[in-house]
Amino acid sequence: MARLLRGQGQDLARAQVLGNGLLYAQQIDPAADGRVRQAYFVDHADANGVFITLSGFPFFFQGSATGDMAWTGMALAQLAQRTRIKAYLDGAVRLGNWIFNNTFDTRGAGGYNFTLGPNQVKSTEHNIDVFALFRILAR
Repeated sequence: MARLLRGQGQDLARAQVLGNGLLYAQQIDPAADGRVRQAYFVDHADANGVFITLSGFPFFFQGSATGDMAWTGMALAQLAQRTRIKAYLDGAVRLGNWIFNNTFDTRGAGGYNFTLGPNQVKSTEHNIDVFALFRILAR
């Protein structure tokens, strides 16, 4: 998103490279359900020559935190708005759908859990991120 603020020439091209990487990570996720993960390794190619792989030892940030996915969706949605490339918007919508379908919770005041699964906690920060993503998508 910072690249889009300056958004011309090399900055816009770099934003598209990053956006393409996010779309690719979404596309190759083992769950194949529209999510991305909290972290990836991008420095060593896997056996197929792919440089984007789920983080393993020593970090193992392989979850799909709601706020992290919302930020990814915001970046893709803003890139779509700037470039008019539909694939970026489609990726952002897939993330929004995943968040809604997997983390929406009516307990208490309602809102979105930290991630999927039973007995999750809600975070104000993650709910603010989701609110921002859904506002962008609504536009």
